[in-house]
Amino acid sequence: MVKHQTLLAKRIAKIAVASLKKEVSLAPKPGLVDKYDTGAHDDMDYALFLKSADALYDYFYQTAMLSYQSKKPLPKLFKSVRKLGLAAENEMLAATNGINTHKGAIFSFGLMISAITYYLSQKKYLVCLTLTQEDWHIISNYIKEMIEEDMQNDFKKIIEKKRKGAALSNGEKLYIEHGISGIRGVALSGYDILFKEVLPFRQAIPNDSDTYQNLLTLLFLMSRLEDSNILHRGGFDGLTWIQHYATCLLEDTDMMDEAILIERIESFNEACVKRSLSPGGSADLLALVIFLDDLESCLTHSFI
Repeated sequence: MVKHQTLLAKRIAKIAVASLKKEVSLAPKPGLVDKYDTGAHDDMDYALFLKSADALYDYFYQTAMLSYQSKKPLPKLFKSVRKLGLAAENEMLAATNGINTHKGAIFSFGLMISAITYYLSQKKYLVCLTLTQEDWHIISNYIKEMIEEDMQNDFKKIIEKKRKGAALSNGEKLYIEHGISGIRGVALSGYDILFKEVLPFRQAIPNDSDTYQNLLTLLFLMSRLEDSNILHRGGFDGLTWIQHYATCLLEDTDMMDEAILIERIESFNEACVKRSLSPGGSADLLALVIFLDDLESCLTHSFI
């Protein structure tokens, strides 16, 4: 059984790292680092993202093993996963010489891997398993249960920091001034935006090209998400502009042609670079969607 769990954890960690690499390798992308361009960034590049992704393998593996074997209540399990996540942030920063490449992904991937492997441990079997919509609904609820207590405490701490006049991070300022909860809010919903909007949208894409599907999925995320990276760099004007641009591309029937889509996104990238806008939150969630897709394929094959 332990060998079985180890194999599962290794496969999940490998898929997670590969998903991060697929996201950064996708090109072109608006304002984001890819294998040909650094987008709106002057402190990071493609090679740095690959190095950062590789540095997270052990974190993904440890999270999967811990969660599969856990007998703790879900909120306590999350506290343990969060400690692993803080250590993973240090590993990332060591690998990138202090550049934050994957902090958001560390949070979301750790949480998703934990909920999925905990759920699989309850199923008692893993061979030829296909996760149904009901399975994902349960996993989504697990995520909500895992983080509710910690996230609410986080929000209280932000309010207390404000009351004491302490310095606030950009994300904390957004929460205090506008009630925008960023990735914490997305997670508190159980990643509803993924399970109820993004994945159904992705499954309805008629073209089975990975590049085409991933580009449209990224645009869809950009059109829907209150991306804190965009808000930090461009404020609400920047967010409104980028959401409108992405929506217009999605509604353009010419986008059925992959070559035209790529051409339009190249122009979108140029416009984002001029405005110094980078939808990093959308990129993190795209990587998570790729992970869920690839994990589904993995789970339908025997682990024996």
